[in-house]
Amino acid sequence: MKKLLFFLLISIVLPAQSRQLIGVVKGEFNENMAGTEIYNTRTKEKFVVKNDGYFSINALATDRIRLIKNGYEILDKIITEKDFLLPIEITLILLPKEIKEVKIVYQPTGNLKNDVARIKKNMSKKDQLHGQLAGYIARPSKEIEPRLETPSAFKGHDFSAGQIPLFSTDGKTGVINYIFSRIFTKEKKKGKLVAIDELQFYTKVSQNVDLEYYFTKGLPRTDFDLFFDYVLKHSDLYEKNSINYNQNLVETTLKNHLMAFLATYPKK
Repeated sequence: MKKLLFFLLISIVLPAQSRQLIGVVKGEFNENMAGTEIYNTRTKEKFVVKNDGYFSINALATDRIRLIKNGYEILDKIITEKDFLLPIEITLILLPKEIKEVKIVYQPTGNLKNDVARIKKNMSKKDQLHGQLAGYIARPSKEIEPRLETPSAFKGHDFSAGQIPLFSTDGKTGVINYIFSRIFTKEKKKGKLVAIDELQFYTKVSQNVDLEYYFTKGLPRTDFDLFFDYVLKHSDLYEKNSINYNQNLVETTLKNHLMAFLATYPKK
């Protein structure tokens, strides 16, 4: 009787002893969760799961163990007496991944009316406002812009009024054209095709080339006649095109001589 009381007293006085808790950590697809950290929150003891997925750690009933693995939800488990009878199996849950938004780009159908309506519908208010502003700015002003010029009451007499201009303002008319027709007129040769004269050639060239290209490069609008005369003197443009007119060859020849003409001819 005394011995029984002695053992009961010892069990009450002595604290409970830790026992070995054995288990295995799996994933949702029954794969071994190697590298998982098992942490006893009471004793601060830590164990890293091996490749086979098993672990062993000291614990008591009511202890809390925490399982931590990168990419998985943290799991806390309270140990009970039943957990010491057989190896326990713990399953970790994979953290949900945020999927990036996929923007679907509208593919034109070829129906212009539907495509334009769809594009306008998808435009933000900011883009629509920018488009409206751009259209407003691009419109020509209805107001009369002020110009700096001498009033007619103070102007001197215009001696050129009613006279034929020496140089053309559009590169196609003027006295210089008449001079070309007189100086460079070619006579017909027997047995050969008849070549157009210089005036006809000049007229054809000026009507077919983009005059604005030369004006934007620095050629004064009144001097295309002089430039054309310069090209005729420094190339065989007329000889090669007076019978068989080649537009590409004409434009190439003119462009090749433009810089040389501007470099030697004094700018106004």
